[in-house]
Amino acid sequence: MWQKGMERADWLTTHPLPVRDAWQNFNIQLYPTMSYSLGLVIIKPKKLDKLMHTLYYYILPLLNVNRYIIQEWHTLPEQYQGLGLPNWPVDCLVAKLFLVQCLWGFDSPPKEINDSRR
Repeated sequence: MWQKGMERADWLTTHPLPVRDAWQNFNIQLYPTMSYSLGLVIIKPKKLDKLMHTLYYYILPLLNVNRYIIQEWHTLPEQYQGLGLPNWPVDCLVAKLFLVQCLWGFDSPPKEINDSRR
């Protein structure tokens, strides 16, 4: 995952895009590519978070964002004045829980949840 992110950062360095297109490139191409097999990643959450923040360090200037911004602001939602970037340890946990649900044969949420949303 980290290698794919670094390759995309190198590509964006050699092929500069307008800021809007660079953000779309990150959201539409890079994030799905990196998160494809996230449920199978076995790494400590702190180490994963540190790796992804080093990747953000290289990618943020290409997105026209100050790279020295506090790390907590990277994953803070935009409605709270953050950047809204993915929180990789949380996404990894969600992918693993989804994988477990699929392996155990849960095709839909429990009946109580379906009834309460009507």
